[in-house]
Amino acid sequence: VESTYYGVDVTRVMLGDEWLGRGTRDTATPASSIVDSGTTFNYLHSVAFGPLLARVRSKVCAGLVKTAAPKDEFCVRVSDARLRLGRSATLRGSGAGALFDECFDEVQVVLAGGAIRMAPSQYFYASEDADEFCLGIFDNYEDSLVIGAINMMDHEVIFDRVGRRIGFYPRECA
Repeated sequence: VESTYYGVDVTRVMLGDEWLGRGTRDTATPASSIVDSGTTFNYLHSVAFGPLLARVRSKVCAGLVKTAAPKDEFCVRVSDARLRLGRSATLRGSGAGALFDECFDEVQVVLAGGAIRMAPSQYFYASEDADEFCLGIFDNYEDSLVIGAINMMDHEVIFDRVGRRIGFYPRECA
């Protein structure tokens, strides 16, 4: 879309099969959305972030213990010693990652021409505390959405500036 950034048309954001921020198109979809490889995480428009955080917080998962986090964040610690990864580890492809993927739902950012899918083992990141992982999706505190680098993990991302398109192709990047 016309923008000074890499603007895209997001039609909805989903957690599992639930459309986050469901309502009229004017309230459920962000007013604007950009793809920004310089932004680490995903920043959702507030209408979608509230329901996402509530659903993630409501999950009870064997092997994961909720830890203290600021009011608008969510973190868990891997409690099963057999699945512990240590400090600054990634979840993708690990036993702990499988636990996250089993417990939490996939996030989809649905664009006009397709969807960017993120497994929980992709959208949780290692915190500074060993074996603690936090939700890498945050409230943008406005009616816009930023698709950050966390969305680009395990994707080949093609910026076609001439054709004014961005492509996301799933790729195993381990």
